[in-house]
Amino acid sequence: TSVCGLTGLKSFTPGKEVLKNNSFADGNEEWQGHGYFSATAADDQYDQLSVGDGVVTFAADESDPFSTRYGLLQVVNLDVRQADSITLSAMVQAGKSSLGGTGQQGREAPVAVGVVYYDQSCVLHSGLPEDPKQGLASRMFWNGFYYQEPTGNEMSDFGTKTEPGEWIDYTIDLKQFNPQVITVVGIEGAGWKPRSGSVDEISLIIE
Repeated sequence: TSVCGLTGLKSFTPGKEVLKNNSFADGNEEWQGHGYFSATAADDQYDQLSVGDGVVTFAADESDPFSTRYGLLQVVNLDVRQADSITLSAMVQAGKSSLGGTGQQGREAPVAVGVVYYDQSCVLHSGLPEDPKQGLASRMFWNGFYYQEPTGNEMSDFGTKTEPGEWIDYTIDLKQFNPQVITVVGIEGAGWKPRSGSVDEISLIIE
């Protein structure tokens, strides 16, 4: 049986953790590098990643004047049509930032979580549009964590304000977006340098 034209999808086990090595006890095993949550992205900015003691950190120093992004993802390809709840949670820390809020495009933060999915109309939500006022109909789920208040053209859309260096436990039920298929779950750091953000654990539990 295909869903949204996709075959070979996995079914979920209620209450069981979907993500492998979700607490990074084995470093970044089971995870692959990405840019913009693309499963085919090259690890061209792998130096922004550090893993140790069960914590993943994305950091970029002042040596490069450009805005960059790098993250880790897992391809899950799950049929979630029968789910009553789809709980995504993460323990995250925004450590350093040169941007306020989620930047001028609502898609940059020291640390963020993201999910690529197909909705009830089989529309693929996989993008982070450059213009935050456009492309909302196909925008992926993305939530950035920041501590600096936005100024000027910066915004706080698609973000959660924290305190610098504070670990927070973030939880959201993705069922509100009516996903039919979840293809990718990931984490990242993005924006102008210097910046740093960390993830201690990320979880996806479906009931």
